[in-house]
Amino acid sequence: MASVRPQHATHFGIGATPERSIPGTFRISAIHIWSGIGLFWALVILYVFSAWLLSGALQPTPTGDTPVPDAIRFNAVFWQLFLGLISLALFYFFVVRGWQREGRLTLFGMLYIAAQSMWWQDALLNFISPVFSYNSALVNWGSWNAYVPGWLSPNAEKMPSPVFLYLGLYPVFFCGAVVLLVSLMGKAKQRWPLISDGTVIAVMFVLLGVFAVIAEAAWLRAGLYTYTGIYSPIEWWPDQSYKVPVLQLFFLDSAVLTCLACLVYFRDDRGLTIVERGVEKLSRGAGTKSLLRLLAIVGAANTILFVTYNIPMNYLALRGQGWAPSVLEKSYFTNGVCGDGSSYACPGGVIPIPIGTRAMHISPDGSLTMPAGVQPPPAVVTQRH
Repeated sequence: MASVRPQHATHFGIGATPERSIPGTFRISAIHIWSGIGLFWALVILYVFSAWLLSGALQPTPTGDTPVPDAIRFNAVFWQLFLGLISLALFYFFVVRGWQREGRLTLFGMLYIAAQSMWWQDALLNFISPVFSYNSALVNWGSWNAYVPGWLSPNAEKMPSPVFLYLGLYPVFFCGAVVLLVSLMGKAKQRWPLISDGTVIAVMFVLLGVFAVIAEAAWLRAGLYTYTGIYSPIEWWPDQSYKVPVLQLFFLDSAVLTCLACLVYFRDDRGLTIVERGVEKLSRGAGTKSLLRLLAIVGAANTILFVTYNIPMNYLALRGQGWAPSVLEKSYFTNGVCGDGSSYACPGGVIPIPIGTRAMHISPDGSLTMPAGVQPPPAVVTQRH
Protein backbone atom coordinates (compact mmCIF):
# COMPACT_ATOMS: atom_id res chain seq x y z
CA MET A 1 0.00 0.00 0.00
CA ALA A 2 1.43 3.37 -0.97
CA SER A 3 2.44 5.71 1.82
CA VAL A 4 0.10 8.64 2.39
CA ARG A 5 2.00 11.86 2.95
CA PRO A 6 -0.30 14.91 2.87
CA GLN A 7 1.76 17.95 1.88
CA HIS A 8 -0.68 20.35 3.53
CA ALA A 9 0.02 19.25 7.10
CA THR A 10 1.59 22.15 8.95
CA HIS A 11 0.03 21.81 12.40
CA PHE A 12 2.15 21.72 15.54
CA GLY A 13 5.10 22.91 13.52
CA ILE A 14 5.07 20.02 11.08
CA GLY A 15 6.01 21.05 7.60
CA ALA A 16 7.58 24.28 8.85
CA THR A 17 11.06 25.31 7.73
CA PRO A 18 13.56 23.48 9.92
CA GLU A 19 15.57 25.59 12.31
CA ARG A 20 19.31 25.70 11.90
CA SER A 21 21.28 24.18 14.71
CA ILE A 22 24.31 25.93 16.15
CA PRO A 23 27.31 23.58 15.98
CA GLY A 24 28.28 22.16 19.36
CA THR A 25 24.85 22.76 20.95
CA PHE A 26 22.27 20.21 22.02
CA ARG A 27 18.58 20.92 21.62
CA ILE A 28 15.85 18.64 22.87
CA SER A 29 13.39 17.78 20.12
CA ALA A 30 10.35 15.57 19.79
CA ILE A 31 12.41 12.52 18.87
CA HIS A 32 14.35 12.75 22.15
CA ILE A 33 11.18 13.03 24.25
CA TRP A 34 9.11 10.38 22.52
CA SER A 35 11.89 7.85 22.06
CA GLY A 36 12.54 8.25 25.79
CA ILE A 37 8.85 7.61 26.49
CA GLY A 38 9.00 4.60 24.18
CA LEU A 39 12.04 3.27 26.06
CA PHE A 40 10.11 3.68 29.34
CA TRP A 41 7.19 1.61 28.03
CA ALA A 42 9.59 -0.99 26.61
CA LEU A 43 11.22 -1.38 30.04
CA VAL A 44 7.82 -1.70 31.73
CA ILE A 45 6.80 -4.40 29.24
CA LEU A 46 10.12 -6.19 29.74
CA TYR A 47 9.70 -6.10 33.52
CA VAL A 48 6.09 -7.33 33.50
CA PHE A 49 6.70 -10.22 31.14
CA SER A 50 10.00 -11.20 32.75
CA ALA A 51 8.34 -11.33 36.18
CA TRP A 52 5.47 -13.39 34.77
CA LEU A 53 7.68 -15.83 32.85
CA LEU A 54 10.07 -16.33 35.77
CA SER A 55 7.26 -16.79 38.29
CA GLY A 56 6.46 -20.31 37.12
CA ALA A 57 2.77 -19.33 37.18
CA LEU A 58 2.12 -19.88 33.48
CA GLN A 59 -0.80 -22.25 33.37
CA PRO A 60 -4.03 -22.14 31.39
CA THR A 61 -7.10 -20.85 33.17
CA PRO A 62 -9.64 -23.70 32.87
CA THR A 63 -13.18 -23.16 31.66
CA GLY A 64 -14.52 -24.65 34.90
CA ASP A 65 -17.73 -26.56 35.50
CA THR A 66 -19.91 -24.73 33.00
CA PRO A 67 -19.95 -26.45 29.59
CA VAL A 68 -18.83 -24.09 26.83
CA PRO A 69 -21.34 -24.21 23.95
CA ASP A 70 -19.95 -25.64 20.72
CA ALA A 71 -20.82 -22.43 18.87
CA ILE A 72 -18.69 -20.37 21.25
CA ARG A 73 -15.80 -22.84 20.96
CA PHE A 74 -16.05 -22.56 17.18
CA ASN A 75 -16.09 -18.77 17.40
CA ALA A 76 -12.99 -18.80 19.62
CA VAL A 77 -11.05 -20.94 17.15
CA PHE A 78 -12.32 -19.03 14.12
CA TRP A 79 -11.46 -15.54 15.36
CA GLN A 80 -8.03 -16.54 16.63
CA LEU A 81 -7.17 -18.07 13.26
CA PHE A 82 -8.87 -15.45 11.10
CA LEU A 83 -7.37 -12.43 12.84
CA GLY A 84 -4.02 -14.22 13.07
CA LEU A 85 -3.91 -14.75 9.30
CA ILE A 86 -4.76 -11.10 8.63
CA SER A 87 -2.06 -10.07 11.09
CA LEU A 88 0.48 -12.23 9.25
CA ALA A 89 -0.52 -10.58 5.97
CA LEU A 90 -0.10 -7.13 7.52
CA PHE A 91 3.31 -8.15 8.85
CA TYR A 92 4.36 -9.26 5.38
CA PHE A 93 3.14 -6.16 3.54
CA PHE A 94 4.08 -3.52 6.13
CA VAL A 95 7.23 -4.96 7.67
CA VAL A 96 8.80 -7.41 5.21
CA ARG A 97 7.77 -5.83 1.89
CA GLY A 98 8.32 -2.35 3.27
CA TRP A 99 11.87 -3.27 4.28
CA GLN A 100 12.53 -4.89 0.90
CA ARG A 101 11.21 -1.84 -0.93
CA GLU A 102 12.95 0.90 1.08
CA GLY A 103 15.79 -0.93 2.77
CA ARG A 104 14.59 0.09 6.22
CA LEU A 105 11.63 -0.18 8.56
CA THR A 106 8.81 1.98 7.19
CA LEU A 107 6.31 3.98 9.20
CA PHE A 108 3.58 1.38 8.61
CA GLY A 109 6.01 -1.33 9.72
CA MET A 110 6.69 0.66 12.88
CA LEU A 111 2.96 1.08 13.47
CA TYR A 112 2.53 -2.71 13.17
CA ILE A 113 5.22 -3.30 15.81
CA ALA A 114 3.73 -0.56 17.99
CA ALA A 115 0.32 -2.26 17.78
CA GLN A 116 1.91 -5.51 18.93
CA SER A 117 3.48 -3.64 21.86
CA MET A 118 0.08 -2.38 23.05
CA TRP A 119 -1.66 -5.62 23.99
CA TRP A 120 0.11 -5.97 27.33
CA GLN A 121 -2.25 -3.16 28.43
CA ASP A 122 -5.39 -5.01 27.30
CA ALA A 123 -6.76 -5.82 30.76
CA LEU A 124 -5.60 -2.65 32.53
CA LEU A 125 -9.25 -1.61 32.76
CA ASN A 126 -9.38 -4.25 35.55
CA PHE A 127 -6.55 -2.53 37.45
CA ILE A 128 -8.79 -1.33 40.31
CA SER A 129 -11.84 -3.54 39.94
CA PRO A 130 -12.63 -6.58 37.76
CA VAL A 131 -15.27 -5.44 35.28
CA PHE A 132 -14.15 -7.27 32.15
CA SER A 133 -13.21 -10.86 31.41
CA TYR A 134 -12.15 -13.07 28.53
CA ASN A 135 -13.65 -16.44 27.81
CA SER A 136 -11.17 -19.05 29.06
CA ALA A 137 -12.00 -21.21 26.03
CA LEU A 138 -9.50 -18.96 24.22
CA VAL A 139 -5.90 -20.19 24.22
CA ASN A 140 -4.27 -18.72 27.32
CA TRP A 141 -1.63 -19.26 30.00
CA GLY A 142 -3.29 -17.26 32.74
CA SER A 143 -2.24 -13.61 32.90
CA TRP A 144 0.66 -11.26 33.64
CA ASN A 145 -1.73 -8.74 35.19
CA ALA A 146 -0.65 -9.55 38.76
CA TYR A 147 2.88 -8.44 37.85
CA VAL A 148 1.88 -4.99 36.62
CA PRO A 149 3.32 -2.55 39.19
CA GLY A 150 0.66 -1.34 41.63
CA TRP A 151 -2.09 -3.72 40.46
CA LEU A 152 -4.98 -3.68 42.97
CA SER A 153 -7.80 -6.02 41.95
CA PRO A 154 -7.61 -9.60 43.31
CA ASN A 155 -6.84 -12.88 41.51
CA ALA A 156 -5.39 -11.00 38.54
CA GLU A 157 -3.28 -13.97 37.50
CA LYS A 158 -6.42 -16.05 36.87
CA MET A 159 -7.97 -13.89 34.18
CA PRO A 160 -7.17 -15.55 30.84
CA SER A 161 -5.05 -13.32 28.61
CA PRO A 162 -5.49 -14.83 25.12
CA VAL A 163 -2.08 -14.19 23.53
CA PHE A 164 -2.99 -15.74 20.17
CA LEU A 165 -6.06 -13.52 19.92
CA TYR A 166 -3.96 -10.46 20.83
CA LEU A 167 -1.36 -11.25 18.16
CA GLY A 168 -4.08 -11.02 15.54
CA LEU A 169 -6.53 -8.51 16.96
CA TYR A 170 -4.21 -5.65 17.89
CA PRO A 171 -2.43 -5.25 14.53
CA VAL A 172 -5.75 -5.54 12.67
CA PHE A 173 -7.53 -3.06 14.97
CA PHE A 174 -4.75 -0.54 15.65
CA CYS A 175 -2.69 -0.83 12.48
CA GLY A 176 -4.67 -2.25 9.58
CA ALA A 177 -7.85 -0.26 10.20
CA VAL A 178 -5.86 2.93 10.85
CA VAL A 179 -3.76 2.61 7.68
CA LEU A 180 -6.83 1.83 5.57
CA LEU A 181 -8.71 4.88 6.81
CA VAL A 182 -5.68 7.17 6.47
CA SER A 183 -5.26 5.99 2.90
CA LEU A 184 -8.94 6.68 2.15
CA MET A 185 -8.78 10.12 3.77
CA GLY A 186 -5.66 10.93 1.75
CA LYS A 187 -7.52 10.08 -1.46
CA ALA A 188 -10.51 12.15 -0.31
CA LYS A 189 -8.21 15.12 0.38
CA GLN A 190 -6.75 14.83 -3.12
CA ARG A 191 -10.21 14.82 -4.65
CA TRP A 192 -11.64 17.57 -2.43
CA PRO A 193 -8.60 19.68 -1.45
CA LEU A 194 -10.73 22.32 0.32
CA ILE A 195 -11.68 19.90 3.11
CA SER A 196 -10.37 21.33 6.38
CA ASP A 197 -8.15 19.34 8.69
CA GLY A 198 -10.83 19.61 11.38
CA THR A 199 -13.34 17.97 9.05
CA VAL A 200 -10.86 15.21 8.26
CA ILE A 201 -10.37 14.50 11.97
CA ALA A 202 -14.13 14.58 12.67
CA VAL A 203 -14.85 12.18 9.81
CA MET A 204 -12.11 9.81 10.98
CA PHE A 205 -13.46 9.91 14.54
CA VAL A 206 -17.01 9.03 13.48
CA LEU A 207 -16.01 6.31 11.02
CA LEU A 208 -13.59 4.71 13.47
CA GLY A 209 -16.19 4.92 16.25
CA VAL A 210 -18.76 3.12 14.12
CA PHE A 211 -16.14 0.53 13.14
CA ALA A 212 -15.21 -0.04 16.80
CA VAL A 213 -18.82 -0.54 17.92
CA ILE A 214 -19.59 -2.96 15.09
CA ALA A 215 -16.36 -4.95 15.53
CA GLU A 216 -16.60 -5.25 19.30
CA ALA A 217 -20.32 -6.04 19.17
CA ALA A 218 -19.49 -8.94 16.82
CA TRP A 219 -16.77 -10.26 19.17
CA LEU A 220 -19.04 -9.86 22.20
CA ARG A 221 -21.89 -11.71 20.50
CA ALA A 222 -19.36 -14.41 19.55
CA GLY A 223 -18.73 -14.94 23.26
CA LEU A 224 -15.04 -14.04 23.23
CA TYR A 225 -15.25 -11.67 26.22
CA THR A 226 -17.64 -9.66 28.37
CA TYR A 227 -17.85 -6.06 29.63
CA THR A 228 -20.45 -7.07 32.19
CA GLY A 229 -19.24 -4.94 35.12
CA ILE A 230 -18.45 -1.68 33.33
CA TYR A 231 -20.74 1.32 33.73
CA SER A 232 -22.33 2.67 30.57
CA PRO A 233 -25.23 5.10 30.18
CA ILE A 234 -26.15 3.53 26.83
CA GLU A 235 -26.00 -0.25 26.45
CA TRP A 236 -27.20 -2.93 24.10
CA TRP A 237 -28.34 -6.19 25.78
CA PRO A 238 -27.45 -4.92 29.30
CA ASP A 239 -28.39 -8.13 31.14
CA GLN A 240 -26.50 -10.48 28.84
CA SER A 241 -22.87 -11.59 28.79
CA TYR A 242 -22.55 -9.86 25.41
CA LYS A 243 -23.59 -6.47 26.78
CA VAL A 244 -22.29 -3.72 24.47
CA PRO A 245 -21.30 -0.48 26.28
CA VAL A 246 -22.00 1.65 23.23
CA LEU A 247 -20.76 5.06 24.38
CA GLN A 248 -17.47 3.73 25.75
CA LEU A 249 -16.70 1.81 22.59
CA PHE A 250 -17.69 4.66 20.30
CA PHE A 251 -15.86 7.44 22.12
CA LEU A 252 -12.93 5.71 23.85
CA ASP A 253 -12.05 3.16 21.16
CA SER A 254 -12.42 5.87 18.54
CA ALA A 255 -10.25 8.26 20.58
CA VAL A 256 -7.39 5.74 20.50
CA LEU A 257 -7.87 4.93 16.81
CA THR A 258 -8.27 8.59 15.78
CA CYS A 259 -5.14 9.66 17.65
CA LEU A 260 -3.19 6.93 15.89
CA ALA A 261 -4.74 7.91 12.55
CA CYS A 262 -3.82 11.57 13.08
CA LEU A 263 -0.30 10.52 14.02
CA VAL A 264 0.05 8.76 10.66
CA TYR A 265 -1.95 11.24 8.54
CA PHE A 266 -0.34 14.53 9.57
CA ARG A 267 3.25 14.18 8.40
CA ASP A 268 5.80 16.61 7.08
CA ASP A 269 7.38 16.60 3.63
CA ARG A 270 9.96 14.08 4.85
CA GLY A 271 7.22 11.65 5.85
CA LEU A 272 7.93 12.13 9.56
CA THR A 273 5.21 12.16 12.21
CA ILE A 274 5.06 14.75 14.98
CA VAL A 275 6.81 12.42 17.44
CA GLU A 276 9.74 11.86 15.04
CA ARG A 277 10.59 15.54 14.54
CA GLY A 278 14.27 16.25 14.92
CA VAL A 279 15.55 12.82 13.92
CA GLU A 280 16.87 14.24 10.67
CA LYS A 281 19.20 16.55 12.64
CA LEU A 282 20.84 13.75 14.61
CA SER A 283 24.37 12.79 13.63
CA ARG A 284 23.65 9.09 13.98
CA GLY A 285 23.61 6.14 11.62
CA ALA A 286 20.52 5.04 9.73
CA GLY A 287 20.03 2.06 12.04
CA THR A 288 20.11 4.19 15.19
CA LYS A 289 17.70 6.69 13.67
CA SER A 290 15.28 3.90 12.74
CA LEU A 291 15.46 2.52 16.28
CA LEU A 292 14.74 5.96 17.77
CA ARG A 293 11.83 6.45 15.38
CA LEU A 294 10.43 3.03 16.32
CA LEU A 295 10.72 3.81 20.03
CA ALA A 296 8.95 7.13 19.44
CA ILE A 297 6.03 5.42 17.64
CA VAL A 298 5.84 2.73 20.36
CA GLY A 299 5.88 5.46 23.00
CA ALA A 300 3.10 7.42 21.31
CA ALA A 301 0.91 4.33 20.75
CA ASN A 302 1.19 3.06 24.32
CA THR A 303 0.67 6.52 25.80
CA ILE A 304 -2.41 7.08 23.65
CA LEU A 305 -3.93 3.77 24.77
CA PHE A 306 -3.10 4.36 28.43
CA VAL A 307 -4.35 7.96 28.59
CA THR A 308 -7.38 7.93 26.29
CA TYR A 309 -8.70 4.46 27.12
CA ASN A 310 -7.40 2.79 30.28
CA ILE A 311 -7.57 5.80 32.61
CA PRO A 312 -11.19 6.63 31.67
CA MET A 313 -12.16 2.95 31.79
CA ASN A 314 -10.83 2.61 35.34
CA TYR A 315 -12.92 5.60 36.37
CA LEU A 316 -16.00 3.99 34.82
CA ALA A 317 -15.11 0.72 36.57
CA LEU A 318 -15.57 2.51 39.90
CA ARG A 319 -19.17 3.25 38.89
CA GLY A 320 -20.00 -0.28 37.78
CA GLN A 321 -23.33 -1.79 38.81
CA GLY A 322 -22.05 -5.32 39.28
CA TRP A 323 -21.87 -8.46 37.19
CA ALA A 324 -25.03 -9.73 35.50
CA PRO A 325 -26.36 -13.13 36.69
CA SER A 326 -26.05 -14.36 33.09
CA VAL A 327 -22.28 -13.92 33.44
CA LEU A 328 -21.90 -15.06 37.06
CA GLU A 329 -23.45 -18.42 36.18
CA LYS A 330 -20.76 -19.11 33.55
CA SER A 331 -17.45 -20.33 35.00
CA TYR A 332 -15.68 -19.70 31.69
CA PHE A 333 -16.26 -15.97 32.28
CA THR A 334 -15.75 -15.71 36.05
CA ASN A 335 -12.55 -17.81 35.85
CA GLY A 336 -12.04 -17.85 39.61
CA VAL A 337 -11.38 -14.10 39.62
CA CYS A 338 -14.60 -13.44 41.49
CA GLY A 339 -17.95 -15.12 42.06
CA ASP A 340 -18.46 -18.84 42.60
CA GLY A 341 -15.16 -20.68 42.95
CA SER A 342 -13.37 -17.73 44.57
CA SER A 343 -13.51 -15.99 47.93
CA TYR A 344 -14.59 -12.69 46.34
CA ALA A 345 -18.04 -11.53 45.31
CA CYS A 346 -17.81 -9.71 41.99
CA PRO A 347 -17.81 -6.00 42.92
CA GLY A 348 -20.17 -3.30 41.76
CA GLY A 349 -23.43 -1.82 42.98
CA VAL A 350 -23.78 -2.63 46.70
CA ILE A 351 -20.72 -4.94 46.68
CA PRO A 352 -17.66 -2.89 47.68
CA ILE A 353 -14.45 -2.97 45.67
CA PRO A 354 -11.62 -4.63 47.64
CA ILE A 355 -8.43 -2.60 47.32
CA GLY A 356 -5.54 -5.04 47.26
CA THR A 357 -5.40 -8.67 48.34
CA ARG A 358 -5.21 -7.97 52.10
CA ALA A 359 -8.47 -6.05 52.38
CA MET A 360 -11.63 -7.39 54.00
CA HIS A 361 -14.15 -8.25 51.32
CA ILE A 362 -17.54 -9.77 50.64
CA SER A 363 -17.53 -13.44 49.68
CA PRO A 364 -19.92 -14.89 47.05
CA ASP A 365 -22.26 -16.11 49.82
CA GLY A 366 -22.55 -12.57 51.19
CA SER A 367 -20.41 -13.01 54.30
CA LEU A 368 -17.56 -10.72 55.31
CA THR A 369 -14.22 -12.41 54.71
CA MET A 370 -10.92 -11.63 56.41
CA PRO A 371 -7.86 -12.69 54.35
CA ALA A 372 -5.59 -15.26 56.02
CA GLY A 373 -2.96 -13.67 58.23
CA VAL A 374 -4.81 -10.34 58.45
CA GLN A 375 -6.07 -9.13 61.81
CA PRO A 376 -8.88 -6.59 62.13
CA PRO A 377 -7.75 -3.24 63.50
CA PRO A 378 -8.34 -2.72 67.22
CA ALA A 379 -11.34 -0.64 68.21
CA VAL A 380 -10.30 2.87 69.24
CA VAL A 381 -12.65 4.91 71.41
CA THR A 382 -12.72 8.66 70.97
CA GLN A 383 -11.36 10.50 74.00
CA ARG A 384 -13.98 12.36 75.96
CA HIS A 385 -13.77 14.81 78.80
